[in-house]
Amino acid sequence: MNLNSVSDWSFDHVFLDVFKKARPWCTQNADDSGSWNTKFYDDIPRDANGWPTQVPFVPATSDFPQTVHTLVTVVKGGTYTLTYEGMGNFTIKGSGGALNIIESDTQGIKTFSFDVTMDEEQTGTIWLEILSTDSSDYLRNFKIMTPGYISDESNPFHPEYKTRLTNFSVLRFMDWGRTNASPVVTWNDRTQPGDYTQAGNNGVALEYMVMLANDLEKDLWICIPHQADDNYISQCAQLLKNTVGPDIKIYVEYSNETWNCSSSFSQTLWVQDKGVALGLDGDRWKAGQKYAGVRSAEIWRLFQEVFGADMHTRIVKVLATQSANSGISEMRLDIFSDPQLNPDGIQPDALAMAPYFGGDVADDIVDRQEVDSISVTDILSRAQEDIELTLPDEITAQKALAMAHNLELICYEGGQHLVGTLGNENNDILTGKLLAANRSLEMGALYTQYLTLLQTKGVSHFNNFSYIGAYNKWGSWGVFEHLFQASDTSPKFQILNTWIDENPPPPEEPEPVVGPPTLVTSRLTGVSPALNTPWDLTDELYPNIIYHGWTLGSGVTPLGDDDAMVFSLCNKKKLTSLSTAVKENQYAAVSLEPAVGWTMDLGGAAVTLTIRRMDNHGGHQYAVFSSVDGFKNGDEIFVSDYYDFWSVKDVVLSFNLPREGYTAIDNAIEFRVYPFDAQYCGKKLGISGFTLEGTLY
Repeated sequence: MNLNSVSDWSFDHVFLDVFKKARPWCTQNADDSGSWNTKFYDDIPRDANGWPTQVPFVPATSDFPQTVHTLVTVVKGGTYTLTYEGMGNFTIKGSGGALNIIESDTQGIKTFSFDVTMDEEQTGTIWLEILSTDSSDYLRNFKIMTPGYISDESNPFHPEYKTRLTNFSVLRFMDWGRTNASPVVTWNDRTQPGDYTQAGNNGVALEYMVMLANDLEKDLWICIPHQADDNYISQCAQLLKNTVGPDIKIYVEYSNETWNCSSSFSQTLWVQDKGVALGLDGDRWKAGQKYAGVRSAEIWRLFQEVFGADMHTRIVKVLATQSANSGISEMRLDIFSDPQLNPDGIQPDALAMAPYFGGDVADDIVDRQEVDSISVTDILSRAQEDIELTLPDEITAQKALAMAHNLELICYEGGQHLVGTLGNENNDILTGKLLAANRSLEMGALYTQYLTLLQTKGVSHFNNFSYIGAYNKWGSWGVFEHLFQASDTSPKFQILNTWIDENPPPPEEPEPVVGPPTLVTSRLTGVSPALNTPWDLTDELYPNIIYHGWTLGSGVTPLGDDDAMVFSLCNKKKLTSLSTAVKENQYAAVSLEPAVGWTMDLGGAAVTLTIRRMDNHGGHQYAVFSSVDGFKNGDEIFVSDYYDFWSVKDVVLSFNLPREGYTAIDNAIEFRVYPFDAQYCGKKLGISGFTLEGTLY
């Protein structure tokens, strides 16, 4: 479920303390002259949480002293309780009640109660104006509690708001975060839980998103602001890692609809600017789509650095696209196979679309001059045609791309889209019929057909848009029109819950027990590997592993044999000891390392080493050392059995690395193979195979 933005005019009643959704401070002339809002917000002297520290104040560009005021819309009537701190004068008024003038001249926490009466549309309003404040003990920490509740910051959400989300598995906080056109750039820009309102342009505090997800035990879906810098992303990832419950998944998406050219989606122009600046494409539009992919990869890499080995179990990397335009999906997906644009090789987990239905119906009705004659049933019939004729091909195209890249296909948003545009939203008759269609039982039946289509076409996860929102000319998006709407009067809510109950997700099968992946398998076939070191050909190389290949120590002589790293030793008649081999640098070495930002876990990892025995005097035993433990005699991590035969034959040595010191390797590691118990000169042997398993995170 997508959750609606928290604003002073919203009908969702998220917080029991309704002041948390107060409108950002407005200003007006202290003598009541001029406009209702003189718009001197930026000039208000404020503390770190936004509480005015001086009222009245005089703006830099005006001679008129200013007071500050705010308001909130509520959908619950009754007696509200105000608590606050500080000294000064202010007024508070609930709709249907008298204006209360409060003169506060004592320190500490004070309480005041007042009534709010609902109007004909079952909404009410609370107005508060600060007339003056004592700068040494300024008015602050206003809380306006819903009737019947007391302030409890550990349980700030209205219980009805939580109860109606019980059946939904993931909560998408795009609108809570005011993602579209977000001004947030740095970590300091974000809203914090102690701020005077959660209804500002920077969205609700991330901590409240986490609190709600933890409380309901739901996965949470966050959208990273389009301008957020790397430090913001790292700090965000760290906060989520530290506070989100261990069994809760975190969906991470870059911004929202960075393809959408509507005026409220300024992030689209921003990604185009970035794409052009980076030279991603000569076409401005394409450059923006490619940048969305590039930045997504960078964001997930920063999350990878914080979450480490838990990344694949905790984080779902979401690459969003325009549902009706698979070309955008292709442009964004292509960057993940380009090592220059995606040097870390990170990959998304899911391709996300928003397959709304009925989006052209309203404007088409106007074009056909059918506004007065068309019925609600006919409107829904045309929306149904969209489900039957348009969406199947749209979803099929996106599913094919998702499968080609081994991704899940999911929906970041979706549902009906019956709304007039380009001026048609101002047609009251049309709007009335669209609202009636959304309230009809027939709409519930369409949702059943719609969800069945998505499931049949291979969509694994659907996020409905949206939870609670008043129906008006701008659309009928909510499953509820206000928080206290009776559940049985919402066909959308009824059918979504019925669908969930009748179509439970399949039980999660335990993941098969498999070993860690192969990080590298050397390819030692070719022309004279020993004469062309470092020999760095591979048969297998895991993404984000840098393989440096094989070299030889100064105490051996490389030979021109093919299809193995062949060399000879020169020793005395007496069989050599391992200490002699170490002292004389008689070894072959191989090295590798993780890419920047990645770490290898080689603790207990399996190693397979194949020795080509070409002369029985070339060595009867073999020892392996690593740069982790050192290359001095006694540092060996493996010693082979004793081999004594004359035929040319490959001997496979298999062993596991130690655990201590091998679990968090973020730089190069070198392995050396020392033959010993060798004698005479010119005796040949070689390395013909090497495989190393391990985990990369």
